[in-house]
Amino acid sequence: MAQITTEPAIWSSLDWLQLYDNNPMRNMQRRQIALEVLNQIKQGQHVALDAKTGAGKAIIMILAHLGLEWNTLFVVPTVELAYQHQKLFQKLTGHHRGTLVMTGNKSPLKRTMLWHDDNPKLVFATPHVIMNDIN
Repeated sequence: MAQITTEPAIWSSLDWLQLYDNNPMRNMQRRQIALEVLNQIKQGQHVALDAKTGAGKAIIMILAHLGLEWNTLFVVPTVELAYQHQKLFQKLTGHHRGTLVMTGNKSPLKRTMLWHDDNPKLVFATPHVIMNDIN
């Protein structure tokens, strides 16, 4: 895996934490955790995040995606959360180009076409949809 030698600019502007909380101490802790996780990802380490709802897990992973410019698959437990994360991406970036929400509402054929035709860089999907498409 390629190592990143410089810190992506987007990681240094972590005002996005204000989206969740107006508590400065809690935001400072979240920023420190976010930078630690992002640096681990930058070094090629595999990272799994486990935290309470609203702790900033999705934002950290979106920043990793943006900073490293990797194709990214977000596996989320519900369709609603997939759309919520896509909206969060749009709020952070001002657009949703290159994103795709894959749900059971689309036929397997339509999902296959979207994978190939849209060439998404960031996909939000449930485990059920992923397993169905693999099989």
